[in-house]
Amino acid sequence: MGRVIVYILSQQANSARAERLAALFTDPMFQVEALVSSCSISDQVREALKLAHDHHSHCRVLIIRDTSVTTATAHTVAEVVKAAESDFDLCYLCRWLDQCQLYTNKRPVPGHLMHFFEAQQPQGLQALLFSVPGRDIALGLRPGRNDTYVPLKSDLDTQLTQEVLTGNIRAQVVSPNLFEFDLRLVDSNEDYIKLSSCVPLSSAQSSCSSTSGAVWVFALAIVALLLVWAAVKLGAK
Repeated sequence: MGRVIVYILSQQANSARAERLAALFTDPMFQVEALVSSCSISDQVREALKLAHDHHSHCRVLIIRDTSVTTATAHTVAEVVKAAESDFDLCYLCRWLDQCQLYTNKRPVPGHLMHFFEAQQPQGLQALLFSVPGRDIALGLRPGRNDTYVPLKSDLDTQLTQEVLTGNIRAQVVSPNLFEFDLRLVDSNEDYIKLSSCVPLSSAQSSCSSTSGAVWVFALAIVALLLVWAAVKLGAK
């Protein structure tokens, strides 16, 4: 198992939250580095990816915000990262509002009640694990799986989701999330979105399903009545 460079993103130096997170990456494969910046989260993630490319070109890179919390131990964190498949470009260690009904290729994390899934539409920049090719695809330095380059747009979260959806980036998620956004740090309605791993199926879909079921029941009832009527007529003859 190769080295994994861990960048803990903070907006202030000497963050106590960052120090607590660093204590979870004690396995010898991890090399932890702090990245303090007041830039947007998209710019912070891109900066971490560029640093990894320039200084640790052959290493996977794990990027996590210091607003993250977990109930996992350092041992569990290491085992999940080790178990992440190298054939994926990107692994979401925290995701929200995902289309969970589209998950495929379920695979257990050995020794834990957690599973990896191949995902189609994960969201979030809270905690991400990039493979070496995935890092360079996200930076626009190499083409993705569709042989197209990722445009460097301002909103990296939306861009990554779009690339996964189109198949240009292959992504996996771990469920339940290994890390979560810290509920104590919520300061807007938008932050509550980060606490929902899956997007609910729309009421329209549920309504259509219910209506479709009712139509089938009605149709079967009509067919049954016609059969009974035909049997009675034949019996009368």
